[in-house]
Amino acid sequence: MLMTGALSVVEPGSPIQLVLATLVMLTFTLITLKLAPYRQKADDWTTFLVSLVITANTQAGFVLLMDKENVPHNFNPENIEVMLLTMNIGVLIVQLLNLVMIKWGCWVKLKAAPCCQKAFMNTETNLHKITPSSSRDDPGDEDESAVERLMTTFTDSEDRLKEKSVQRRNQHIARVQERLAARREVRQTRTLTRAKVFEGIDAAATTEVLALMDYERYEKGSIICDEGAVADRFYIIVAGHCDVLQVRKGGADDEETKSIRVGVLNHLDVMGENALIVGDGRRHVRSATVIAKSDVVQTLELQRSDFEQLVETGMIGQEILQRMHSVQQERRDVCKALQQSHALQQTDLFRGLDTDAISKIIDVMEFRKFEAGTHLVIQDEAASELMVIMQGSATVYRHDAMVRRFGKFDIIGEIAVLPGEHVRGATVTAEGGEVTALVLCKDRYCQLKAEGVISDQIHERARRKSEHYLRLDLAASQTVGQPPPPEL
Repeated sequence: MLMTGALSVVEPGSPIQLVLATLVMLTFTLITLKLAPYRQKADDWTTFLVSLVITANTQAGFVLLMDKENVPHNFNPENIEVMLLTMNIGVLIVQLLNLVMIKWGCWVKLKAAPCCQKAFMNTETNLHKITPSSSRDDPGDEDESAVERLMTTFTDSEDRLKEKSVQRRNQHIARVQERLAARREVRQTRTLTRAKVFEGIDAAATTEVLALMDYERYEKGSIICDEGAVADRFYIIVAGHCDVLQVRKGGADDEETKSIRVGVLNHLDVMGENALIVGDGRRHVRSATVIAKSDVVQTLELQRSDFEQLVETGMIGQEILQRMHSVQQERRDVCKALQQSHALQQTDLFRGLDTDAISKIIDVMEFRKFEAGTHLVIQDEAASELMVIMQGSATVYRHDAMVRRFGKFDIIGEIAVLPGEHVRGATVTAEGGEVTALVLCKDRYCQLKAEGVISDQIHERARRKSEHYLRLDLAASQTVGQPPPPEL
């Protein structure tokens, strides 16, 4: 419309009319270019400036071409030439400066300078106010940046997820391989038969038992089982070694407690056999705490419920159950024999206790068997258990020299359950055959005292005796040639 109006009204048939029409056309082109900007403002303005110069050059060319035949000239050619030369050189310098500033990051540094931040902010604000097209630039840039960030985050998350998935898969494969290797080793070494409950088990039953056993890994310092907790699992140590700890009360006032190492579990050792005993009506608890000592401890664990399932399905044969019941019956028999012998009442520790109290003490004693050549206690180790030999005989050695022999109803380590820290004064070894014993741990003694089975009077007498033996132990350790303490 503007071009038509210009051609109709302004200087019809003259060069000015053609110049004006061309000017309207190029102006329309420039406006269209500006309303469709580039992503970056620097590119947008640079393109607009170059287009402006091209338009000016085209316009000037038309002017010079149309006016060369006129005398006098409507436009001064020299002025037009100077204007064009100045404009082109100026734009070229601006272009070169812009390239240098972009190449060396000068624009970013300039925008970050405190003195320029306000100017750039005002410029951007004014542009938003003046031209609606500029107000559409920033949101578009921000949206594209947000999309790019989201895509980058998504890609990174996907890569991390794949990495973790591969890691988990590798860990699962390694765990399966370790479990299979552990079961294979236990099967080949017949480790299950080390537990009385599985003695004589055949290959088919062994495979069924191993299939139900859980494979677990424990890092160094992890607690495998807690003293006093319900015993509901049977364990086989298939890799690493563990410390066996028991809580002991120290000091004459019997208030402070500390954990003392009373044993070590190594490769292919078994523990927790009592957890599988069924049909005795007793609630078995852990007599000690087991802690992983090596960097990693691997175990195979059989839950009591799984063992009961094996019994119900007949996989655990009647001979095994009969053996278990035989062990239970043997325990009941030795407990009854100990009660009838009055051996505990003859000790200084339990002298004066009535029959009911002695029965409660015997009920909490553990039933153990020691093969010939096995040490019942070892000299200089921590003493925390009282033992009563119920069957067989044992020899007492002090510094590898035989001191005496123990037989039925003899008591080992009476002071071991008393307050204070005690050590074994000699080594006791099973001789001539299997030795059966009932064992009272120090924590069971403390439990009996807390329940009132052992009176304060008897405990006080025991405490004084403990202090007496502690003084004897100290004197023996400081005196060369001193006779050994009377207690083990």
